Amino acid sequence: NERARRLIMHHDRLLDVSEAWVWLAEARMLARRLTT
Repeated sequence: NERARRLIMHHDRLLDVSEAWVWLAEARMLARRLTT
Protein backbone atom coordinates (compact mmCIF):
# COMPACT_ATOMS: atom_id res chain seq x y z
CA ASN A 1 0.00 0.00 0.00
CA GLU A 2 1.53 3.31 -1.13
CA ARG A 3 -0.19 5.43 1.51
CA ALA A 4 0.87 3.17 4.38
CA ARG A 5 4.47 3.15 3.17
CA ARG A 6 4.47 6.96 2.96
CA LEU A 7 3.10 7.20 6.52
CA ILE A 8 5.83 4.87 7.78
CA MET A 9 8.53 6.93 6.05
CA HIS A 10 7.12 10.12 7.58
CA HIS A 11 7.02 8.47 11.01
CA ASP A 12 10.68 7.46 10.73
CA ARG A 13 11.61 11.04 9.79
CA LEU A 14 9.72 12.36 12.82
CA LEU A 15 11.59 9.90 15.04
CA ASP A 16 14.92 11.11 13.62
CA VAL A 17 13.97 14.73 14.32
CA SER A 18 12.94 13.99 17.91
CA GLU A 19 16.17 12.05 18.49
CA ALA A 20 18.17 15.02 17.17
CA TRP A 21 16.29 17.36 19.55
CA VAL A 22 17.02 15.08 22.53
CA TRP A 23 20.70 14.91 21.54
CA LEU A 24 20.84 18.70 21.14
CA ALA A 25 19.20 19.33 24.51
CA GLU A 26 21.61 16.94 26.25
CA ALA A 27 24.58 18.55 24.50
CA ARG A 28 23.46 22.01 25.68
CA MET A 29 23.07 20.76 29.26
CA LEU A 30 26.52 19.17 29.11
CA ALA A 31 28.07 22.35 27.68
CA ARG A 32 26.46 24.45 30.40
CA ARG A 33 27.82 22.06 33.04
CA LEU A 34 31.31 22.25 31.54
CA THR A 35 31.41 26.04 31.21
CA THR A 36 30.35 26.78 34.79
